[in-house]
Amino acid sequence: MPAYSTIERAFEIARSQDCHSLDELRSKLSREGYADAVAQTSFPFVRKQLQDLMQGRTASSPKKLERSRKRGLLKLGFEHPLRSDG
Repeated sequence: MPAYSTIERAFEIARSQDCHSLDELRSKLSREGYADAVAQTSFPFVRKQLQDLMQGRTASSPKKLERSRKRGLLKLGFEHPLRSDG
């Protein structure tokens, strides 16, 4: 049984600059005994972070955070359908 989870090892490999593509990273993980390498690295956000690391960029930030900031600037909100303030 591997010492790290698949995701932990994938990020470790991506940071080391040993791999330059997602396919290469998945192959390396499979050779190391991580049977779920493809499944664990297929989530869009994880895949983007791994690609950014392999290309020497800082991992991307979540899009949800950007959207929540925009909502705050626009002061968009909602009223609770069961709550009455007046």
